[in-house]
Amino acid sequence: MDYETRKRLIFNYLTAPPDGVLLRYKRPPHLSDDSARAEINDLAEDLNEAIPNAANKDQFLAILERFRKALRLMETNRNWPTIPQAIKAMKEAVKGTSFSKVAAIKPLSRAEIEARRIRNGEPTAEHWTRGYGAAELLARGLVTQEQLDAYKRPDL
Repeated sequence: MDYETRKRLIFNYLTAPPDGVLLRYKRPPHLSDDSARAEINDLAEDLNEAIPNAANKDQFLAILERFRKALRLMETNRNWPTIPQAIKAMKEAVKGTSFSKVAAIKPLSRAEIEARRIRNGEPTAEHWTRGYGAAELLARGLVTQEQLDAYKRPDL
């Protein structure tokens, strides 16, 4: 879905009768109709940014339903939620989805990088093919002795 479609879906989800999320709450009295519309547009933009772009329409709508519940559980009065309150509720709604389970990328250690080079027959520092570096790679099972032997050179 493109940005405008997502934003329109959120706007309607917040305002469309009979179940629009904001319809359950009291609009701030200082907001005119135009100001309220602008506030809802801002809220829709901010909520859109909190929902992963990878969500398809069904996932997007499911996140919005989770948002409704999260907001209801967080809201302590009957007034419109503030934008930060709504964003917090949206983050809570996204947290329970597969989008929140992004795999953490574990950085490779220097030994793992050098072991990969050795396994691929690429150039590497002599420290990793002889001496303490080689002993570490062997002890950790990152390379075999045969792979290290390929780096031996005849003495001159």
